[in-house]
Amino acid sequence: MRDFNDIKIETRLIKDVVYETIKRAIVKGELMPGIRLVEQRLSEKFKVSRTPLREAIQKLESERLVTRINSGGVMVTEFSARDIREIYDIRVALESKIIREVAVNWQDSDLESINKIVKEIKSKLLYKDYHQKNDLIELIQIGNQFHEQLHRIYNNQTCLRLLKSFQARVDRYAYLALSFRGRARAAAQEHVNLFELIKNRQANQAEEEMAKHIIMGQDMTIEMLRRLESGEQMAGSEA
Repeated sequence: MRDFNDIKIETRLIKDVVYETIKRAIVKGELMPGIRLVEQRLSEKFKVSRTPLREAIQKLESERLVTRINSGGVMVTEFSARDIREIYDIRVALESKIIREVAVNWQDSDLESINKIVKEIKSKLLYKDYHQKNDLIELIQIGNQFHEQLHRIYNNQTCLRLLKSFQARVDRYAYLALSFRGRARAAAQEHVNLFELIKNRQANQAEEEMAKHIIMGQDMTIEMLRRLESGEQMAGSEA
């Protein structure tokens, strides 16, 4: 017979699966900005009770991927050029500082941990065009690994908590930016170039190139947003 602890673990896992599935759909644009998330429909789709579904939605709301609406329920949060600029401003300041410190202070074990990720990036650059939706998600994930490894080496817990607080929105905007033709491969190559600067302890240049890397992501995101807004309006519906 299972005890209550087993039941709690199972419920938590269901919540996490639902959260990850909805988040992935939002990041990939399968659930478009403005679309309503209807609990009953989602409950039927995932074949889960309302409790884990509501817990998943609460987490998405805390990450500002969904927004409460006056009529009740939630909708997928609209894109915002202002939000993009604010997030990327913070990223430029923090990520530039982080890479500078890592370039100055890395130990052999630190460099090897980054190099493992860079080797995977190089391998994928040889064989992938990165134009399919799943390819872009894969590239976002490995790009995140590169940045997260720098964060771990820097090891400023307050900084890490701040970056983590808007990582979900960064992922969403990154997908939008990487949809820009050629940006996906360019971003991957920039990670490789940043590693070389770190390895050679070129702290000043690493700091400058990290800022350029993030600003380019911002500019591509805003350009893709402009294109979406100038085309067919993404009117809110329901899911």
